[in-house]
Amino acid sequence: PLIGKGQMQWLALQAGVPVEQLVKPSPVQGLAAIGAARSRSEAPALRAALSLYRDAVLRPPLADAGPLAVHTFEDTTGGLEAVQRAVELLQTAGVTANFYPYGVVPPGGAKAAAMARGGFPAFGSVNDALDAALELVGVPLSGLH
Repeated sequence: PLIGKGQMQWLALQAGVPVEQLVKPSPVQGLAAIGAARSRSEAPALRAALSLYRDAVLRPPLADAGPLAVHTFEDTTGGLEAVQRAVELLQTAGVTANFYPYGVVPPGGAKAAAMARGGFPAFGSVNDALDAALELVGVPLSGLH
């Protein structure tokens, strides 16, 4: 699930804070996406994300989330770092969670160099990144292409 700027603007209005405090590089957007992926319900996921970030209180659907394997596909290090911080917050709260980053960037460019500096694996296409993720979780790739 994608938690976009519209959902984050709604949360910012509910919380009475500027939306810029809740989107990348903040982990709130990533936490909300994780919660929505588990529950298929955006509003409770958004509230739970803010609760964990602001008050260090774990609420459903994030409280019901573990164990988690969080596979994140991003074209910026900032996006990956934000989700990495989200996973770290979940771990600190007692949720078993692992982070699997996939940088999707053109090879050899500035973004690829930034991924390397950040320690994130870089893939030239989203298809290559998805292949790596599927292989990691044990899905055979033969016959998929």
